[in-house]
Amino acid sequence: MCWAAAASNLIHWWMDQNREYIAAYDKKYGPEYGDLKRPEKYTRMTPENQQHSEVFNFFKSSFGNQGSWDTGGVNWFINGNDKNLIYCRLPEFHGFFSRVFSEDDTIATETRDTSKDNFNRWIKDAFRKNRAICFTAFNFAGPNTKRHSMVIWGAEFDAEGIVSNVYFCDNNYGEDEPNHGSLRRYKVEYLLSDVPEHQGKEFAYLVQQDYTDGTKPTARAEFTSLTLVDLRRDIWQKAFPEETMNNE
Repeated sequence: MCWAAAASNLIHWWMDQNREYIAAYDKKYGPEYGDLKRPEKYTRMTPENQQHSEVFNFFKSSFGNQGSWDTGGVNWFINGNDKNLIYCRLPEFHGFFSRVFSEDDTIATETRDTSKDNFNRWIKDAFRKNRAICFTAFNFAGPNTKRHSMVIWGAEFDAEGIVSNVYFCDNNYGEDEPNHGSLRRYKVEYLLSDVPEHQGKEFAYLVQQDYTDGTKPTARAEFTSLTLVDLRRDIWQKAFPEETMNNE
C-alpha cells in the first residue's frame, strides 16, 4: 500500500493548502455523503498508534493490500476518477469534492521520463509553482521489490542548478524509526541507461550518502516516475470568487 500512503501524504498537503476553499465548499454544499465522513485528521504518530492518518485509513478500507497508482489515488479521492486503480470497495464513490471537481479535472499528473533533463524540469516546476512531489524508485526497498512510492519534501541543487539531493520520508519504516517517519537525505546521481532505446541519455538514480569512512555506497535505485500535485486554484477561484478576493 505504499502508493496509498504516498497519495495520502499528498492529499493531506493539498487539503491543508486549500483549507479556506474547503471551508467555503463545506459551507455551500455540506457533507458530500450522508454516511461517509470525509477523512482529514493527521495526528502525531507514536509507537503505540500507527493509525495516525485518517486519509490513509480510508484508502486501506477502500482498497485491497495490493500495488496500484499513487497519481490515480490523489485524483480519485478528490474527483472520484478510479481509472487504472485496483478494484475499489466503494463503486459509487465520486470523490469528496465532486461539486467543484469533475472526473476530467486533473489534480495529479505523472511523467515516467526520468532522464536528467526532464527530471530536473519537473522538480523545478514543482518548486516554482507550489506543487507537491511524489516519486517511485525501482528496487529501493530491496532486491525484486520493484516500484516503491514515496513523497519528496525538499531538494538541494548544485552550482549548475542541477538537483543533487532530495529529502523524503519512506512510508515503509515509520514505525521502526525513533522519530516515527523522519526525513531522509539521499543523493541524486545521473547515469547512462542500459535500456537500448535510452542509450546515450543520463537518468536519475537515488543513492545513499557516502559512509562515514568515506567509502561510497554501490546500491542505486532508479527513479521510475514523478508525480506533481497541483492545488488547482484556477478551479477553486471560479467556484468561489469571493473567497479568492478574501485571500488576496
